[in-house]
Amino acid sequence: MDVTHLNTLIFTSLKSGDKIRTETLRTLLSDVRYFGIEKYRSDWEKKISASDIVEVVKKQVKKHRESIEIFSKAKRNDLTHKEQAELDVLLEFMPGEADDSVIQSAIEEAKKTGETNFGKLMGIVMKNLNGSASGERVARLLKTTL
Repeated sequence: MDVTHLNTLIFTSLKSGDKIRTETLRTLLSDVRYFGIEKYRSDWEKKISASDIVEVVKKQVKKHRESIEIFSKAKRNDLTHKEQAELDVLLEFMPGEADDSVIQSAIEEAKKTGETNFGKLMGIVMKNLNGSASGERVARLLKTTL
């Protein structure tokens, strides 16, 4: 996925009249631009990679999930439904999640380094998984292993 593809998706959603999808994609594109400019400066459009875009999507997914939880507790169903609809759009761009066996093998590899500090082990495992699993799942499995 690249910026051109995002622009095409925005144009398509505009033509179809899908306001939630259009708004979500515009916000995503804006965040991708900010991320790219911050990381690559003026050459951001040439240098930004698909993994950079996925990183931005993951941040937005996390933000929407937190908002859904907060709005649910506050019994704001209107806002919960809106956030959920936007989250559904963003989830289309998320890579597949690694299953527990893949995470467990990454944990075993990290343990071979001799590191015993939980935080440092988490960092090693997350780097090895390259974003294919949430930190929450990795932490849960790592705690049961240690």
